[in-house]
Amino acid sequence: MICRCSSGIWWYKRFITTLQRAYIDKGCNLKYATSIKNSLGYSLEDVANVIKKVCKVNNILVFDLYNNCDINTMEDCIRYIPDGLHPSKEYHEILDDKIYNYIIKL
Repeated sequence: MICRCSSGIWWYKRFITTLQRAYIDKGCNLKYATSIKNSLGYSLEDVANVIKKVCKVNNILVFDLYNNCDINTMEDCIRYIPDGLHPSKEYHEILDDKIYNYIIKL
């Protein structure tokens, strides 16, 4: 996979795992979606782990955003992922910095 990110840096054979997600329960409480499984029985954590495993076997670098997203509280989740799925503009800027710093350290 070759792509060009917004900073203009070209990178090759690198993947990023999925970001954690959240949902609003029946009591109108925001909850992390870590335990929710898809129709095949896999959680987002399962998917992130498979991405990391496949990348390791194939010598492909991976940025583990699932475990390194720095969204540790419900307040962070509300601020950075207000709809539970899509990062806010503010969090996109944080992600840009995280990914950029990961790439330049390679």
